Amino acid sequence: MEENLQDRLSNTTPRLEYKKDKSKWGNKKEFETVVKTRDRLEQMRQAKETSCFWDNPPVSATDSGDPTISGGLHSWPKHWDRMTKQMYMHKKYIYGRANLKSPMSFAPGQSAKNEFAEAAIGVLVSPTDESDEVRAKKWNYLLRHWFKQMKIQGKNNDSFSDCVDLGTSVDYIGWLTKGRDVEILLTGKDINEYVRKNKDEAKRKADEKKPITKTVFKIELDDIVKIPVSMYEFFVDPNARTLKGDAYEAEDCVWRQVVTADSIKTELNASRDPFIIRENISKIYGAGKTQQDENAPFFKFPEDVLSTEGLAESIKYYNKRTDEYLIVVNDILVRKGPLPYNHKELPFGRHVYIPMRHQFYGIGLPALIETLQSEDEVLRNMRVEQLYAELMAPILTSGDDADNFIKQWQVMEPRKIIKMSGDISDQTV
Repeated sequence: MEENLQDRLSNTTPRLEYKKDKSKWGNKKEFETVVKTRDRLEQMRQAKETSCFWDNPPVSATDSGDPTISGGLHSWPKHWDRMTKQMYMHKKYIYGRANLKSPMSFAPGQSAKNEFAEAAIGVLVSPTDESDEVRAKKWNYLLRHWFKQMKIQGKNNDSFSDCVDLGTSVDYIGWLTKGRDVEILLTGKDINEYVRKNKDEAKRKADEKKPITKTVFKIELDDIVKIPVSMYEFFVDPNARTLKGDAYEAEDCVWRQVVTADSIKTELNASRDPFIIRENISKIYGAGKTQQDENAPFFKFPEDVLSTEGLAESIKYYNKRTDEYLIVVNDILVRKGPLPYNHKELPFGRHVYIPMRHQFYGIGLPALIETLQSEDEVLRNMRVEQLYAELMAPILTSGDDADNFIKQWQVMEPRKIIKMSGDISDQTV
C-alpha cells in the first residue's frame, strides 16, 4: 500500500485534518486538492534527493568522518551546495593545518560569465515580404524596449551563472502584475471634489493642519517577466528528461517560494486572474501568527525554513496534461483553474551547461574539474605545511619522562618542544 502524504510529511508539516480545520477550506474538495498538491510536491522532492547520479555523499557523518555531512544518497541539492562552495573557494578554519583553496573552478567559470555578459543577446524579427516590413520594425522596437525596461540582459547573466555553477538553470517566463496601496497628496480640483464628498473628514484634517491625501492602489508592474528561478525552489516531474520534447517531457512542475505573507496577499489582490479564490486570501497569515493564534490557520512551516516570522510558503503547481494551475499558500487554496496562457505549456525554460543523456539536470564546470581541483589543493597545502615545518622545526630537549616522548612524537608540530630521556645526540635521535 502506498504511504500516504501525512506519514511522509510527519517531520515537516502537521497532519492535515479536514474535520478539525474545515473552516480553513471552502469545502472538502479544496482540502483534497491541497493534500494532492502536497503529495505531488513530496514525490518531486524525494526524486530530487535520490536521483543525482553524479554525487554520492556518505549516508552519515560517522561514515564520512565529517560532522557537517548528514543523510541522503544521490542528492542534487547537496551536490549543488558542494559545487557552489568549490566554485567560490569556500573554506573552513582547520586548527594547525594549511587550508588553501584552489581557484581552478573560479577562474574559467568567471571568465565564461564575463564573456557572456559582454555579448548582446536579443531577438530580431525579420519580415517575410514587403508588406511585413512595417510590422517587423514595430515588433523589433517593442522587443528592444522590453529587453531594456525589464533588464533582461542582467537576468540572462544570472541564469547563465547558475548554469555554469550548477549545470542547470530555470527561468520563469509569464505575466506578472504587482501593486501596492500608496497615499497621494490631492491638489487643485481633486481637493475640491474630496471636500465636497467628505466635509467632516476634510474639516478634521484642516483643524489638525494635515494635508488632504487619498489612498490609491498603484500598479508597479503589469507585463511579461523573465525571472531566474532558484534550483532549490523548482521541482519537476520525476520522470521528465526535458521540459519540452518528443518524449519524456515534463507533465507537471512546482515553483515553491517562501515570501512574506503581506507580499503574496498583495500580489493575489492585484492579480486580474479570474480563477483566484479571493475569499481565501484573507485566511493567509504569517507563519509566526499561525503557530501562536488558535483562530489563525493551522499551518506550521516545514523545518527547512529557519526564520518564519511573517513568512508564507507559496506552492505554484502547473500541470500541462490536465491543464491545471493551482496556488496553495500555507495550505490554503487560493487559485484553481486552467493554465493561464494560451500556449498551454509549462511557463519555464531550462538551460543546461553540459547535457547528460537521459537526465533532466546537467553538469556544471566545478563538477567537471572537481578531482583536478582537489589534487591541486592537496598538493598546495602539503607544500605549505612542509615549508612551515622546515622553517619552524620542532625542538628536542632532554627530560626524564620517556612516555611523554612517545605521546608527543605522535602529534609532532612545528616549534613544539619535545622532551626526551637521556642525552640528545645523533645516536639517540
